[in-house]
Amino acid sequence: MEFDLLSRTFTKGYYFKDSLYKKYLRRFHIVLDPELCVYDPNSEFLLPNGSLHINNVFFEDDKIFFSGAKIKKLYYISNDKLSTYAKIPLGTHNSRPYKDGVLINDTAHDAIQYLNKKSKRKYLYKVKSYLKKELKYTNLSEDYARQSFARGLCVRGDLIIGGSSPATITVYRYGESQPIKYINLTKDIRNAIHGLEIWPY
Repeated sequence: MEFDLLSRTFTKGYYFKDSLYKKYLRRFHIVLDPELCVYDPNSEFLLPNGSLHINNVFFEDDKIFFSGAKIKKLYYISNDKLSTYAKIPLGTHNSRPYKDGVLINDTAHDAIQYLNKKSKRKYLYKVKSYLKKELKYTNLSEDYARQSFARGLCVRGDLIIGGSSPATITVYRYGESQPIKYINLTKDIRNAIHGLEIWPY
């Protein structure tokens, strides 16, 4: 949904029709583009539909970009039309355009990846990990909490800044595999960074 900060009202909403047939095909990793629909969030009520697992939305160059764990593309909306920016692997978070390709949190592989628009890897940045004896609550199931869960991603020029669990922010330089710096707030694996942004913005 689009929100106007001055009027403090929602001005436009988008939703995606996803048929049962498309949901069935997704089980076999066959993903068809959803149908984009525009609605008025002030007068229309929508039933929940979480089959695409959208986990990332941001605005850049007059386009609304979004992606999700069950979507193999980074999409953008411009002039109420849906278009594809790049192909991405399933299970990603925080996908975003970067230089000539796309930057993703490859959560399944504990890494940040820089890909070309056809999903071919160009650079890999491994997420920070710790010795098990340093961590707290390691007895929990990995379905609930685990270390090196890559989440939260922003950039500033050639600097790539990624978040992960337990509550770690790591800074990389484009093209260099080793991090420049990392900051850890706690060794409790239940705490993960989920969103990052350069401030002020």
